[in-house]
Amino acid sequence: MKKKIYAALAFALYATTFHAQQIYELSAPAKEKTIYTGHLKMGGSNPSGGNISVNSYYMSIDGKPVIPVMGEFHFTRYPRAQWEQEIVKMKAGGVNVLPTYIFWGLHEEEEGKFCWSGNKDLRHFIELCKKHDMPVIVRIGRIARSHTPAARCTVSKSANR
Repeated sequence: MKKKIYAALAFALYATTFHAQQIYELSAPAKEKTIYTGHLKMGGSNPSGGNISVNSYYMSIDGKPVIPVMGEFHFTRYPRAQWEQEIVKMKAGGVNVLPTYIFWGLHEEEEGKFCWSGNKDLRHFIELCKKHDMPVIVRIGRIARSHTPAARCTVSKSANR
């Protein structure tokens, strides 16, 4: 009985080894991609020589391909003391571009009188972003698109000029 079991085991081992040695080959050649440049009329350079360009597949910063990951941050809605902490958290989460709104009604609550201090200090916010190598996209406008009831009222007053 033991001889039959050993013989069956040896045959099974031989059969699976024989079939396991068969080699399959797949062929999936990559098609060459044509990358178009200059057709989007986007990008440019700054006075210090930094360059941003865009082609049909990706964006480049100083010649290095990047894929921007953006995370909106409304700095005027956070206490100034927390801005840096929030920027660092967003960067740790993979965000590498930080768009923000300038709610005009908050910076010019009274016509002709601008406030850029405290929680409205745009310069300080941008300096913090620069410190952490986080490019900023600034969106300027009078309309807050009903983000908050208070902002709607303030914005409505300045929008009627």
